[in-house]
Amino acid sequence: HYFSNCQGCQFLKDSTDAIVILDQSGRIQLWNKGAEIIFGYKADEIIGHSFKRIVPKHLKPETVYVVRTSQTFRVKY
Repeated sequence: HYFSNCQGCQFLKDSTDAIVILDQSGRIQLWNKGAEIIFGYKADEIIGHSFKRIVPKHLKPETVYVVRTSQTFRVKY
C-alpha cells in the first residue's frame, strides 16, 4: 500500500481534501479518505483503476494534463 512506506504521510491519508496520485498511464496509485468521501469509492475499490472512472463524462477532455512536483505528463482518453 502506498502509505505503508511513507513516514509522516498520515496527514495525506486522513485529509478531508481528496488527494489522488496517478502513475504515468493514468492509473490511481494513492487514494485518501477525502477522495473516498468525495467520489464514493473505497481505496481498495479504485486503486489500480484508471482515473477516467472518477471523471464525469461531460467533463472529460480529450487529453488531461497531470502535474507532479518534478514532472508534467499527458494522459489520453
